[in-house]
Amino acid sequence: MEFLSHVEIENKQLIYKKLLKDHLAEVAKNIRAKVEEVYKDDCLAEVGYILGICHDFGKYTTYFQDYLITGKTKSNLERHGFISAIFAAYLVQKSKKREGKLYYYLPLLSYFAVLHHHGNLNSFDSDVPTIKELSSKKFELASTRMRDKLLLMEPQLENILKNQDIIENEYRDIFGEINLADFSENWVQALKELHRQKYNLQKEDDDFRLKLSTLFLFIYSCLIDNDKRDAANVRKINRKHIPGDLVDKYRKEKFDIYEKQGINGIRNEIYDKVMKKISEVPLDRRIFTLTAPTGTGKTITSFSAALKLRERLKENQIEPRIIYALPFTSIIDQNFDVIEEILRSMRDFQKNKNAYMIKHHHLADISYLVDDEARPLDESLLLVESWDSEVVVTTFIQLFYTIIGYKNRFLKKYHNISNSIILLDEVQNIPMEYWPLVNIMLKNLTKELNCYIILLTATKPLIFNEKEAIELLENNQEYFVKFNRVKLRPNLEE
Repeated sequence: MEFLSHVEIENKQLIYKKLLKDHLAEVAKNIRAKVEEVYKDDCLAEVGYILGICHDFGKYTTYFQDYLITGKTKSNLERHGFISAIFAAYLVQKSKKREGKLYYYLPLLSYFAVLHHHGNLNSFDSDVPTIKELSSKKFELASTRMRDKLLLMEPQLENILKNQDIIENEYRDIFGEINLADFSENWVQALKELHRQKYNLQKEDDDFRLKLSTLFLFIYSCLIDNDKRDAANVRKINRKHIPGDLVDKYRKEKFDIYEKQGINGIRNEIYDKVMKKISEVPLDRRIFTLTAPTGTGKTITSFSAALKLRERLKENQIEPRIIYALPFTSIIDQNFDVIEEILRSMRDFQKNKNAYMIKHHHLADISYLVDDEARPLDESLLLVESWDSEVVVTTFIQLFYTIIGYKNRFLKKYHNISNSIILLDEVQNIPMEYWPLVNIMLKNLTKELNCYIILLTATKPLIFNEKEAIELLENNQEYFVKFNRVKLRPNLEE
């Protein structure tokens, strides 16, 4: 029997089919490569691979295969998320483990990621049945939603075992030996172990839970993005190099870089100081601020600083993406146009525009031009929403709803935030009550996902203290006194 993952049917004729084995292997290979690149841990990379080869395991039922061709359901038996999630947890439990708390919780993370790879994230409390519920007769103590899922397992497993030899042989090609009879006998035990892990996780400290959450969101993002791309046959986008001195050349052509007087003199002086500073800062420091008056060229200066930092970092790793985030869509276009004008001087920019830069917010046009070809709309949407470009100009909403989020469409790009330089412009617009949370989450990105942060503002908010961030423009107060500034003097008397 031929097991398929995706098909296209026109006029009742099958015009395209994807073998399930090939889909699982391709997704698994891409997840493993990304986990290796960022975490440099072969155990975590192997778990990423297991996620890939398990995420659609439930499609091996004839119920799903019939549904794929006919579109007709049979008592929900074609549903594949729950059985696939348990199978992922089961295989991770049986895989080689390292000592340490992080590795202990990998089955739970794997189960949760696969369970929700077609929807938004939920909670462990509602998604992990208790040992008591699992031990009850016909799962009668479980909630109606969970009981319905548990009762599907037996007929689905019986169906899978009818094609046991074929399925085990396909897994032998893409993974290794699996024992479906053993899984059929022990899936309840695997779920009970997940409940123990969930219970123990509640007792862990906040720092560890944040570390685990970051790892989970990373592998979940890898899974959902690669699953969607492979299903849609999205072609790979090759990374692009941007010279570190690109802005220097642009400024020589556009401005008098030797001017010492007036506003242009101030801009030149600030630019030179920041370029000198970014070339000297130790690379183990990852959070910077650039505080300068409005109108002194922070957009161009910060972009050049990011390119020079990127040039320094590429000796040790893949070149970081540059993520330029602003608070409002109304000011994105202006900054985007400035950066686009700078990049336009590169020879192949026009025919590979979106491999170099994209604009992403809810009002932005969805288009993706690469190799002189405009990709189809569905393909463009996947590429833009996963931030597959060297420079991403976006909103705080897109960035922060991804870093602190649960929605599938926002989390598709989480893994591509790793190894990036994040420019946060006009950061004073972040509401003050969120500053402690932003502090924690941005520091976490630098620690766990190898990111660098540059905060741009004329009125530096106290998100980071002086010990946590390096100021790129030293003695910046001398520039503020050169401008007429508005001073607010609150009079609180009646």
